[in-house]
Amino acid sequence: MGATDAEIEESAHLAKETAAWSTYLNSLRLDFDHFKDELRRAVEFIKNQAKSLAS
Repeated sequence: MGATDAEIEESAHLAKETAAWSTYLNSLRLDFDHFKDELRRAVEFIKNQAKSLAS
């Protein structure tokens, strides 16, 4: 058993996207703690929006 061609293609795509975003974010030289806080707040907002829509 091995990976299918589609699975290999998908993993290559995900690796490419990960490397691209890593390079982009590192090039911005953002404060990591600020970035984590901003991302946490964005996730909380999205979760709250989803809860509101489900109600």
